[in-house]
Amino acid sequence: MKCFLKSVILIITFLTSLTFVSCGIKKEQKVEENNVPNYSEVTVLENANGNFNAFKIDDKALANVGSTTGNIIDMAYDVKNSVYVHSISMPNGENSNKNIIDINSLGKKFQLKDFYSALDLKLNSNGNKLAFRTFKSNSLSSAEGMKVYDIKNNKYLKLKSKVLVSGKLYEWIDENKILYYGSMEGKKNSQKIYIYDFSKDKEDVYLDGINGNCVYFSPMKNGTLILSSRGDNEQLYYYDIRTKTAKSIAVNLTEIYKTITNYKNEEVFILGTEGGQTNALYVFSYKDLTLKRLTYDFPKNLDMSAGVAIDNNDNVYFCGMESLEQNSKKDVYMYNEKENSVNLISTEQGNYSVYSSVK
Repeated sequence: MKCFLKSVILIITFLTSLTFVSCGIKKEQKVEENNVPNYSEVTVLENANGNFNAFKIDDKALANVGSTTGNIIDMAYDVKNSVYVHSISMPNGENSNKNIIDINSLGKKFQLKDFYSALDLKLNSNGNKLAFRTFKSNSLSSAEGMKVYDIKNNKYLKLKSKVLVSGKLYEWIDENKILYYGSMEGKKNSQKIYIYDFSKDKEDVYLDGINGNCVYFSPMKNGTLILSSRGDNEQLYYYDIRTKTAKSIAVNLTEIYKTITNYKNEEVFILGTEGGQTNALYVFSYKDLTLKRLTYDFPKNLDMSAGVAIDNNDNVYFCGMESLEQNSKKDVYMYNEKENSVNLISTEQGNYSVYSSVK
């Protein structure tokens, strides 16, 4: 009888442990070929009352490539390595932000759901590592910080770090290295940009002595574009990793919302704003350390939350609208760098967002 009871207890314990594991990572499933997203290097998603349509760019116009399942609130993908990551909303009562992460990689599909919500999905350059930040509950005070997931081996990567990463201030610079801004709890003067190398499982300081607080940064080929804030003053500057020097940019932005880097031309395209002016598309050039505004009245307003994307021909895509109050009636625009022109490429207004595959 005692042996029987022990066996029952062991079985219950084993089944319970399996239940806890499955709550965090859903078992891999084979993906039907027709369920693999038909995304291209630039993808436009349209939220049509909860139904999502996907478009590619074809001859300066939107071409429908099908629909997607789930209420998508964010995504990141790598076309060349067939990795597609979506953040899917899971309504859980009024004003709920609950969501899961759905990963489709090389014909296999699995989910991450060991959190209440996850934001700011960022893939590394070969699509096998995903960085994001999570929350324990429907409250900003429940922030858990940055997490990194190894998609290839289906497991979380634990960083040997005591840094509390500040919001969404983390960016991959190659397949193994990620930059992040933050501080160590209880340690003075620890607010810095750090670099973590997963190939060495080691953290180092990337940039010390930031003038104020870092509010945004965007890595480039040989350095990083940084927006810092001290009191009511913002400063935009470029940090050159080779010379370990910082160079101030003449025109200052007061806020940066989204960026996309053109590593080939050593440029950063920015959705941002200068004090007292409307939101606009800008370009920062490393060659002459200048910041140039690209949009003014066409379109009148830019949607800062709809993203910015770039294709292999250096065309940049973003969303705009006539009125900020009508953000569900947007158009998709393309900035043609060769012609220095802004072009309307959508034929109908919609609730669009733009994305591009990692390079």
